[in-house]
Amino acid sequence: MKSRIALIGAAGLLAVVMLGGCGKKSESQKAAADQSSADAAAVVNGSVISRQELEMAVKLREQADPRAPADPSQILNQLINTTVLEQQAIKEGIEDRPDIKLRLKAMRENLLVTTLLREKVADFKISNDELKKAYDAQVAAMPPYEYKARHILTKTKAEAEAVIKKLEKGANFAELAKKDSIAPSAPQGGELGWFNPESMVPPFSEAVKKLKKGQYTKEPVHTQFGWHVIELENSRKMPVPSFDESKERVRNFIANQRLTQYITDMRNKAEVKVVNATLPSADTNGKDDSGDKQEDTKDSDSK
Repeated sequence: MKSRIALIGAAGLLAVVMLGGCGKKSESQKAAADQSSADAAAVVNGSVISRQELEMAVKLREQADPRAPADPSQILNQLINTTVLEQQAIKEGIEDRPDIKLRLKAMRENLLVTTLLREKVADFKISNDELKKAYDAQVAAMPPYEYKARHILTKTKAEAEAVIKKLEKGANFAELAKKDSIAPSAPQGGELGWFNPESMVPPFSEAVKKLKKGQYTKEPVHTQFGWHVIELENSRKMPVPSFDESKERVRNFIANQRLTQYITDMRNKAEVKVVNATLPSADTNGKDDSGDKQEDTKDSDSK
C-alpha cells in the first residue's frame, strides 16, 4: 500500500502487472480482485490504489503543510500518475538495476529503523525527578562566566610578537586587527562578541579566562589556526535558563541517552562478523572521484 507514497515495493506491483497480461484469470484471482476493488480508490492497469492508501497520502500531505487543506481528489490523481510511472519503470527493468536495488534497500531500512526508534522514544517514561536531576547536573557543569573578546590571528609566532610590541607602544587593538589579522573577524576589528569559553578551542579559552577586563595576552597563544593575540573586553555571569524553560531540552537529552544505550545493547546482543570493510577501487562507472573530495575546514576565528 505504501509503494506509491514512498515509491517502495515495486516488486509487488510488477507481479500485478504480469498477472494482468497472462490471459484469463482463475476464479480465485477474480474473487481476490473483486475484494480488492471493494476497497479501491482507483485501479490502474489492474493495480489497486486502496482507500487506505489514499487516506495515508492525505494525512502525510497535511502533516507536511498543516496550513493547506489536502484535496483527496488531487492527491488521488497524483497517486494514479505515480502508479502509471512506477509500472513503466518496472517494465523497463529499472528496479532490477543493482544500484536501484541498493537504494530501495536503504530506503526500506531507513523507514523501518526510523519507525522503531521513534516508537521506542515514545515509550520512554521520564519522571519529573529525573528531569530535575539532569537539569541540576547540567547547570553545575556550565562555566560560570561568558566572555566578550577581540583577537588578532597571524600565521607565525614572530608576527604575533610584533603585534604585541605595537600594542605595548599604545597601538589600538581594533585597528591593528583590521590591518594585521588573517582571521575572518579582521574587518570587525577582531570582534568575537559574547561567547561560551567551551565553544572555543582549549588554548584560546584558557588564555581568555586568565585575562582581566581590558587586558591582552602578553605572549602569543598557539592553536591549530595559527598564533593569537587576545584582548578581553568584558565578562559576565553565564545566564542560566530556568528549569521550566529547559524541561523539553533536558527531556530530549535523557531520551537520546536512553536511545544510545538501547542501540548499544542491541549491537552487543547481535552476532556481528566483519568480512570485508574495504571499498571497491572504483565506482560502477569506472570513474575516479578522488579529485572531487573537499577538505573540511574550520572557522579560523577559533570557534
